[in-house]
Amino acid sequence: MASKPLRFGLDLPPAERDAAAEAAASNLAVQGFCVLDLGFKDKKQEQLTKAKAEAAELDAAEQLYRPEELIFTGLFGDEGSARILPLNPRELREGSGLKALDQEITDVAQVVAPFLSFKLGLDIVSRARAVLHETGPLEGVIKRLTEDEASAWLADFRFGRVMCIICVGPGFGDFELSVRESDCKPCRVTSSPGTVLMIRSDKICARHNCRTRSLLLSCNLQASDSTNARLAPNPCAAKLQEWLDARLHYLKQAETEDRRAELPRHLRLAMNRQCFKGQYMAVRGLASRVSPCWGPETFWCGAASGLDTLVDVPLIRWDHEKFFDPDENSWRLYKTCARHMSVVEGVDLFDNKMFGITPAESKIMDPQQRVVLEVGYEALFSAGYKKGRLMGCLGGMYLGYGTGNSDFGHVDRSGDSAAEGSFGATGGSAAITANRFSFCLGMKGPSIAVDAEDASGLLSLHMGSEALHAKGRALANEFSLCGGIKLNLAFFFWPQRQAAGWLSKVGRCQTFDQSADGWVHGDAAVNVVVKPLSDNVDGQLKVKESEPYLASLCGSSVRHTGHGASLAAPHGPTEQEVISTAVYAAGLTGMDIDATENYGIANMLADPVEVNSCSRVLRLADDDDAPLLMRASKTSVGNALHAGSALSLMQAILTSVAGSIAPNLHLLQSNPHLDVGQLPLGIVTEVVPYRMTSTFVNSFARGFGGTNVSMVSFAAKDVKQLPEPSAPMPLSDQLVYWPGGGGKTDTASMPEKSFDIAGTFSEWQPEPMTKESEGVYSYVVTLGENRWEQFQIWLDGDPTRCLCPEQHKAGSKSGVHGPAVSPPSCWLLEGRPQGELRLRAKGDRTEEVPKGQGLAGSKWRVRLCIAGKWRMVEWEKLDEPLVPAADLKKGAYFVTADFSGWGIEPMEDAGAGEWKFQVHLIRPGGRFQILRNRDLEQTLYPDLEGTLKGPDDSADGRCWLLRGDQRDIFQITLRRHIEEGLDQKAISIERLGEKELSEDQVRQLGRLRLSAFGTWDPGAGGSRMRELPWAGSCFHFFVRLGAQGKESFQLLEDFSWNRVIHPSVANARSSVAHTVVGPELGDGRARGLNWTIGLDGYEKPGDVFEVQVYGETRVERVKWQRVEPRISAARIQKAEDEGLLFGA
Repeated sequence: MASKPLRFGLDLPPAERDAAAEAAASNLAVQGFCVLDLGFKDKKQEQLTKAKAEAAELDAAEQLYRPEELIFTGLFGDEGSARILPLNPRELREGSGLKALDQEITDVAQVVAPFLSFKLGLDIVSRARAVLHETGPLEGVIKRLTEDEASAWLADFRFGRVMCIICVGPGFGDFELSVRESDCKPCRVTSSPGTVLMIRSDKICARHNCRTRSLLLSCNLQASDSTNARLAPNPCAAKLQEWLDARLHYLKQAETEDRRAELPRHLRLAMNRQCFKGQYMAVRGLASRVSPCWGPETFWCGAASGLDTLVDVPLIRWDHEKFFDPDENSWRLYKTCARHMSVVEGVDLFDNKMFGITPAESKIMDPQQRVVLEVGYEALFSAGYKKGRLMGCLGGMYLGYGTGNSDFGHVDRSGDSAAEGSFGATGGSAAITANRFSFCLGMKGPSIAVDAEDASGLLSLHMGSEALHAKGRALANEFSLCGGIKLNLAFFFWPQRQAAGWLSKVGRCQTFDQSADGWVHGDAAVNVVVKPLSDNVDGQLKVKESEPYLASLCGSSVRHTGHGASLAAPHGPTEQEVISTAVYAAGLTGMDIDATENYGIANMLADPVEVNSCSRVLRLADDDDAPLLMRASKTSVGNALHAGSALSLMQAILTSVAGSIAPNLHLLQSNPHLDVGQLPLGIVTEVVPYRMTSTFVNSFARGFGGTNVSMVSFAAKDVKQLPEPSAPMPLSDQLVYWPGGGGKTDTASMPEKSFDIAGTFSEWQPEPMTKESEGVYSYVVTLGENRWEQFQIWLDGDPTRCLCPEQHKAGSKSGVHGPAVSPPSCWLLEGRPQGELRLRAKGDRTEEVPKGQGLAGSKWRVRLCIAGKWRMVEWEKLDEPLVPAADLKKGAYFVTADFSGWGIEPMEDAGAGEWKFQVHLIRPGGRFQILRNRDLEQTLYPDLEGTLKGPDDSADGRCWLLRGDQRDIFQITLRRHIEEGLDQKAISIERLGEKELSEDQVRQLGRLRLSAFGTWDPGAGGSRMRELPWAGSCFHFFVRLGAQGKESFQLLEDFSWNRVIHPSVANARSSVAHTVVGPELGDGRARGLNWTIGLDGYEKPGDVFEVQVYGETRVERVKWQRVEPRISAARIQKAEDEGLLFGA
């Protein structure tokens, strides 16, 4: 393939510019590179002169440097990038030569990017910095690569998919292009001052060779994250990433309490996400029951959509109308002004046999005990534990639970005779809940119920994590099951909480809002399985990758307020201390934390104190202006008390896995005590993506007794669980053809004598191709009256050794597949106007110019290019006069219609571009289409407005209707001719009168109308199925067996899917006794009841069978026999011409 420069530039007319951009994108998709002519060798030569002078100034200032091997291998090699300088566009002077060249690259990117999306599926969203290269021998001292520079180069290489190169000069040389990681031979492109080359930098490796010193300017066009996620990484980026990872790991391990690694902020963020020092705890399993669903995944879906789960207290809990009074002082009368809560459904459901509990005992158990058993086991099961493995293991149970006085003790059980029986002591005991779980599953580790009110859940996780650290000679837990449970089962405590001023009168937790007036009760049960993230192997910590992993618990801290203003009052200094201690324990700084799951008690003073504490520790202390995202789960599910903080941690994990934080609800006007305009925070009210794919989230909780708990969790975005973003077009990751060649040519894909081309232009008769040069074969195709042609390439004229494209109707410069046996796919040489239009300036107006327009009579050279293992078919339009219309090959035309059973009947050539057909209707109606050369892909049909369309294969369901009655005679006339290379055609329908039916037509009316459908065409429909002809004693058709060596079929009467005829048994044949059933409704009852050819042992793929259906008014029997091709070749060909040969 020639690499002739494409004339390009913004000064070109839009149509020419777009055509050049499309050609450039096409070359990049096919061969991975293209050469552009931007006019630097004539009118823009001054820009090159200025750029060379400016480069000399930079060299004099010793700004160019010799890069390390990691860098120049991703550029133009040791000689092509002997010295380099990345250019900062902000530092380039206006009017300078380098600034002008940099702008030229931007202009090229803007014009070519849309076509890269169309041709390659590359979503180009930005460009990298330009890099100035000096070619020549390696000289000078290599500049040591720093972490900051490595990060910048990594971004260039990772996201850069297309590179634009400008040869500044003054030297002449060449680019040696080779396909990365393949055995292909290099391809050389000559370079001179002003040459512009574009390459797919992720696929093509470019080395520049020049005998003298010369200058190059390069820039990577960068693809979007979604595009890069679907493409293989750039090998240079992968090596640079390995170097940077190793360097960051070294710096992390070298950190001490007094000294942190000196790194830019973005690299510190990356380091703390990739590396850790010490032992983190891994979340191996997670389970929950939170309104309105069971399970963490569905809960996240509701949270992300802003679901408000608070409802009126349901009757299944208690009749709240007896206790409701809107007066805020109603607590004095043992009533409440609150009436909303979130409810966990199904607390009455319990599988007692699973846990070895008798029905009598399970009946009087506190529902919270039952839910803890089920949710706890679900968490363990998701972590890979089953009952047998749990028995006798050293697993700890740490449960946040209201041990002081359970709601269940205040449930009215007066009708329960067993309430005070032998199980009453354990069934309602608050102290027994954690112990019962350990007992039922045989766990021998610590079993503790923790009560720190709202901080209980996080406190249990802190205790469970600490118990996993080995201390002295004591054995650490194998795992810790931590979490919390709270089900609101009785009204008893509501007046007391209202008296304390905790409950919201409006029934919503309006955290961070100026109308915040308290919280709402909520149900929740959350359990988390925690295990060490790493094992100690030979004195070194190695991450365990064989177990399920959801997130890491990096650090936690617990502090008490001490002697404050009051027992329950928030204390800012203590909150700051506990948060900073947790962050310090994780080995992080405040700027590493991306978001917080706030306690958010919906109090006008407590909320601002907490927000200020978080922002001071996590942002202001490190002078970080990145917004700290904040959320409070209570706004959507209420306050789950002892389970609430465990729920917050679960929410933190789920948001990290999803890569986005869920919104706060009921935030209309921020609390006036929140300094939202000055603090670097973001209180989210919609789903907001995190800044990175992995996130640290701090969860904070406070008990009303003064216990403060903070915990830092870490998780990465799980791309597998999220829908993959759709590409603009199917992604073209592989090159189609490499001009340099390489690899071995498959001998089976080469002919003995010649490559032959067969297509619509030759009525599928093979024509030999001419050998132009080594590996290049050509044939000149003249566009016929259709203005399009389809073709394949046959080896030695044999259709069973066919070269074809991967997809049907492939265009120019597409790959070659095969040889294959009669494949359905063909190349399409399209000359008609397509849907994509360009605008071409014409005076003061614009006119639409169809893309790819080719006139009838125009000549096109089709080439088959072979270079080693690479094969491609391309074509180009020849600059020759049109072949006169009189010399073009005329087609023959046929009518296919329901009145002929959708057979194919010839039209009479009346001369002067007219074809006629008369029909005598034996039934009312008369739907028909017209075929050219008996080809269903050359069908003429009407569009919705009645305009004649085609010939093409878009005629499904589009027919003309004669609207005649029985005995009517119609004449169909088709007129078609070529005028100035354009196809002119029209159709007319004329009623000539009526005529009595003949005896044969009357007998035909009395016979069945049958059609066959089968496995040869599973998508067949009754509207275009071939009617089986009557052969004097039976109906008949032919079937060719496909690759499986068998075909199954049923029959339809009157083309109706509600009149199916089938055998009484599956896979019926002559050797299997059966009867004919039907016609029956096509409601699925006949599914699998087919006649099947190919089960008698002698059949093979490609065999042709004649099927005979006996019975003139009712199907009586069906049989078939093999047809010998050598003896009955003419019969088979006739059946194929009449549309009666079904199958492969």
